[in-house]
Amino acid sequence: EDALAVAAAGPPATAAEAMLVRARRLLKLDEHTKAIERLQEISKKFAGEPASEEADYFLGWLALQEGKLQAAAEALESFERKHPESRRRDEACWFRALAQIRNGNWAEADRALRELQERYSRSNLVPQAKYWRVRVKQLAGGKPVDDYQDILKLYPQTFYGLLAQERLRELGAK
Repeated sequence: EDALAVAAAGPPATAAEAMLVRARRLLKLDEHTKAIERLQEISKKFAGEPASEEADYFLGWLALQEGKLQAAAEALESFERKHPESRRRDEACWFRALAQIRNGNWAEADRALRELQERYSRSNLVPQAKYWRVRVKQLAGGKPVDDYQDILKLYPQTFYGLLAQERLRELGAK
């Protein structure tokens, strides 16, 4: 703590990282409220620093973990706008979609999944985004047999191919 206090009084980049270490430590101690306060402080006080990117991501992810689904979706969408060069943009988009799926907001879930496929077409999350986009269509009342068959054709030997195959069985399709 003494070393972190010295670092927190240093230049902005060092201070931001020191505060991020403290926030992560609070998370490990299950002191989420204090950690969230620290992350919010990092986000506001050190907006241009890499630690701010990490703080903004964790704020959305923690809201999702706590079941604050709409807050999570909003925070993760904000993260994508604030940090357009982040390596975590595709993950943030996926978690935003997941929050909307869990919230039963099919239109917003579909939008996030479509954006994941279009914006981050090289992401390894694209197969699950495609599957879940079809699943959202089904949950919204559709019967997307052709769409599940497309998933099965695209990803036959994968987890999402297997899920599509099971959904086809449920729908009575071959």
